[in-house]
Amino acid sequence: MPRILSDQPVSSITVGDLQKLIGSKVKEVLRDYELKRRDYFIDDEVCICFSNEQAYADYIVKQDRPPSEIKAYYVENGVKIVYSDYEPLPRLLAELEEVHKQIGTGASMTEHGELRKRLGL
Repeated sequence: MPRILSDQPVSSITVGDLQKLIGSKVKEVLRDYELKRRDYFIDDEVCICFSNEQAYADYIVKQDRPPSEIKAYYVENGVKIVYSDYEPLPRLLAELEEVHKQIGTGASMTEHGELRKRLGL
């Protein structure tokens, strides 16, 4: 409690005194919150939301289920991101490897429009 209010009866405090009291309590709570800050929270949809990818990845590794069965994500630049357990078929992997080689030699990604459509990019 601010020193200004310690020896005064409640009936004598002013609106300004009340504002100072509330302000000091809010600062105290926020300071404690910052000290106890966690890497995650539970969102409105009851999903675990991580503040960084490393914390999310560590959590996923500890689970005994694929990422698609875990209600969790992390946020990067305001975007929800989740890991996938989708594994491309060998033919698609070969095509992707060929695209990577072509891009490495200077080809533009726009030259691979059909592959991009199939991948949903």
